[in-house]
Amino acid sequence: MFKALRFFCTICFFIQVSLAQPAKIVVGNTTIFKVNQVLQSNMVVQQNKPFKVWGEAEAGTTASFKADWIAAPVTVVANADSNFLAIIPVPQAKPGDFTAHQISVQNGKQTIVLANLLIGDLWFLSGQSNMQFPMKEVKGAGNEAAKVQDPNIRILNPSFNSFYNLSIKGFCWYQDESNRTERDSYLQLKAKADSAFTTNAIAVHSSVNAPSFAITYRGYTEIPTTGVYTFYLNCDDGGIFKIAGRMVVDNDDNHTAIEKNGQVALGKGLQPFALDFIEGGGGFALKLKYSFNGSAPAEVPASWFKH
Repeated sequence: MFKALRFFCTICFFIQVSLAQPAKIVVGNTTIFKVNQVLQSNMVVQQNKPFKVWGEAEAGTTASFKADWIAAPVTVVANADSNFLAIIPVPQAKPGDFTAHQISVQNGKQTIVLANLLIGDLWFLSGQSNMQFPMKEVKGAGNEAAKVQDPNIRILNPSFNSFYNLSIKGFCWYQDESNRTERDSYLQLKAKADSAFTTNAIAVHSSVNAPSFAITYRGYTEIPTTGVYTFYLNCDDGGIFKIAGRMVVDNDDNHTAIEKNGQVALGKGLQPFALDFIEGGGGFALKLKYSFNGSAPAEVPASWFKH
């Protein structure tokens, strides 16, 4: 009996934050020790609020956090999943005080330093793809930029692609805003999607009604004949398609409807596949086609999908 592919729908939160350079690892070579990539030198730390520092270290080991504005270090232990989270108190900013601060994180013989930090106000800006419009395209941008006298404003405009490649489930909200839940921490990735349903087609389900969302498709494709297949992924905004553990089409990033394709040799029978799709708002498109040994592209038959 045929079973359709099962997939999950989640909502992602897109942000712009004030950061600049990666944290500097100054001692040691343990690859498992790191802070999350969103925590970087030259960033602005929100004043008068608890500051969360999270990352990875060997399970059961201790991480010690020293900020130059607190008297005693904060110490935490990495959990069984090798994750740690520390909460550092932050004072209220003083008007006109642009003192550069530093946080160091030590785990065994290895130390990570977040340097040249400012304490102030942190603003999160989010929106649709028109937020990518650069200042340089504005008439008279050069003259306006030359007038700016704000050396202590720090801005990061993260690429859509790098943010999307983080775990989708880790940055999601419920579609129903009245039922939205707070995350205990950025480490506690959401184990359950907002909704789950089965389908026999790669398409956005009618129950998805949020302006921004992500869908992950997981299942199997029943390949009818051994040979070389080309898959075509047309999407707005970004999407990636993998089959048999291999990346076949990378059509990621924030863009209008674009079709990209890739080839892969597949054997006859069931092959696991994964398709991730993300929509930032303002309309979407999603379609998956295939061709076999150079044939004309056609939609992937519903009978191929199983779970």
